[in-house]
Amino acid sequence: MVATFAAGGGLVAYTSIYAPGGPEVVAIVVFLILIVSAGLGWLSTGPPTLKADAEEVTYLAPFRDQRMPRSELASILRGDVWFQGRRSVWLKSYLFIGHDGKVAIRVLASWYAPDVMAAFAARLGAPLRGEFTDKYRGDQLSSPRP
Repeated sequence: MVATFAAGGGLVAYTSIYAPGGPEVVAIVVFLILIVSAGLGWLSTGPPTLKADAEEVTYLAPFRDQRMPRSELASILRGDVWFQGRRSVWLKSYLFIGHDGKVAIRVLASWYAPDVMAAFAARLGAPLRGEFTDKYRGDQLSSPRP
């Protein structure tokens, strides 16, 4: 967002100095469009929210909401999780595991301090197990993988 403001501001300043008139107006309009686009993008991708009520546990993240029935939550694991994508990486995460042993919710650890997640797990009555040095791949977890 800062880069958008810098680029747009630079464009307006440049055209104001070197090409006043028509190009300056175009530059101002483009700058305003960039500001509105950046603002809307920022508003639509706020920080993720982890919530629980009597019925379900919900993780609301931009473009990826995850839910599970609270009665199905068996435990929460800390671990280093393999994320497959264009650039695959290991990311420290909390994994909400169902009674069937499958991962129902993945939460990046960078969003929540360890004491906050420990308090959340205690409130849910779910054991918080594992260490961030444990490595996991896939949705079926029986034990950490090297």
